[in-house]
Amino acid sequence: MGTVFSTLATMAMMAIGFLLAQIAQAYIWDGKNEDGTIKAPWAPSPPHLPWYWNGYKEFQTNTYRALTYWSQQLGSIYSIKMFQKRVIVLNHASVVRKALVELDQWNSSRPLTTDAIETIMGDQGKTVFTAQFTAHWGRLRRAINKVLRDAPVVLDVVGKDKKNKKNSTMQQFQNVLHQGKVDPTLLRTMTNRLAMEAVIHMVMGEQSKLDPEWIDTLIQVCHDIEQLQSSRWYYQYGSLVPFVRTLGLLLGGQHRVVQLRNKALDILLQMDPITNGNSVPTSLSNIEPSKNDPTPEPIPAEEIMINTLHLIMHGYCLLATSFFTLLQRLAQQSPIIQQQMATNPAWTTSFVAETLRYTPPLRLYTHTAKKDHTMEWQETSYRVDEGTYWLINLDKIHFDASYYPNPYQFDPERFLMNNKDQVPSILDDEKRTQGGVKDHLAFGVGRRGCLGSRASQRWMVTLLTRIVQEYELRGGDPDTLVDHSTGIWSWTGRTETKGATIEFIKKTN
Repeated sequence: MGTVFSTLATMAMMAIGFLLAQIAQAYIWDGKNEDGTIKAPWAPSPPHLPWYWNGYKEFQTNTYRALTYWSQQLGSIYSIKMFQKRVIVLNHASVVRKALVELDQWNSSRPLTTDAIETIMGDQGKTVFTAQFTAHWGRLRRAINKVLRDAPVVLDVVGKDKKNKKNSTMQQFQNVLHQGKVDPTLLRTMTNRLAMEAVIHMVMGEQSKLDPEWIDTLIQVCHDIEQLQSSRWYYQYGSLVPFVRTLGLLLGGQHRVVQLRNKALDILLQMDPITNGNSVPTSLSNIEPSKNDPTPEPIPAEEIMINTLHLIMHGYCLLATSFFTLLQRLAQQSPIIQQQMATNPAWTTSFVAETLRYTPPLRLYTHTAKKDHTMEWQETSYRVDEGTYWLINLDKIHFDASYYPNPYQFDPERFLMNNKDQVPSILDDEKRTQGGVKDHLAFGVGRRGCLGSRASQRWMVTLLTRIVQEYELRGGDPDTLVDHSTGIWSWTGRTETKGATIEFIKKTN
């Protein structure tokens, strides 16, 4: 009984402390710098929102659509409270460049604590995704980029055992396609396996040991973690109400997450990662620290494996979602376009780029301000506080007609340029070049941009080319969207296509 009363008393004190801190921040210290001067105003906010919920209730109902609706009233940058947490929403590529490229050292950071699941999965901020900007973070990034930038595309075999080629994931996928009509549930299952295998090869190396059962187990761990996050209210609100996250941990909510994390780590340890040639674990164990690194000792083995796990789970979720959408979109294209993709890799590359623009797996992603400062935008000064979330709204940016003419028309040709070096990035110049564009922001931007973007695109282009060379696709449904409340342990959610049956018609050459 004493333990119970002690826990209740601790929770009560934390609740009182949280409320007092909120009152002090809202009415005493808010709006003033340390020297007592008045801070610049926040970017404009939507009017008439409830005091406590503020914008979260509308966001919970309509997700990114609510943010896009407010952007039509407030423009390229505005701020909104979710509960009592301030969020600055960026709705234009140029303001993204200002905040996250020009001022990236201030604004492309991560909070010291995040929602409960990512805190546990990232071992208290020790991964390249969750760590603050430091020399040590830079070492993690250099080691990972060294491997992922040239990661091979592996499609045919599972690990070293080439005798099992007939049982490889790719062979199973081809057997499914031979059936002709494939329903979306089966197609998504096979897409998930292909994506997980691809990401493991990118991260763990081409020669890593890989059992097909491990693939299914890691996939299930990813899905179980997402289910935990979406089903428990204290995880869903954890990023926005820190006390709720703490309460969830006190009540033992971390136990199941730790179990799942350890289950996945046990599988990774069986792949012999440290001794495997060109792999992320090997690179992390061998990377030299910079001259300014205050912690020059080798990266601990535990930190190496937690980074490896985070990369695999993050990459799998986005790659599986993206490739399933690609197949659904491809089945809607005419035989002429499919044939062009079969014979011209540039067409396939453009098709992948346009799909990621039109249906990115993450319509929203976040960064965090590292310190209090003022950002100048269009001759106006806006307040930014340490810990403020930046929310990049691709639902608005990717459908900006000044960058993408006829943005609601799916048009891969917009990315077909004879010389892309002549085309400015949407982050570089507001002037558009007639006839095409160079890029999109589906892989993020700035220092925290996706390190596996090139490897992922190479894999999607290679596999998609192989499919259209062997089959003509018909059917599919790329436009019915499913919005998930979670997205890689994030409160901003994830979007994927629901899909429909696709007919794979074998070509006779």
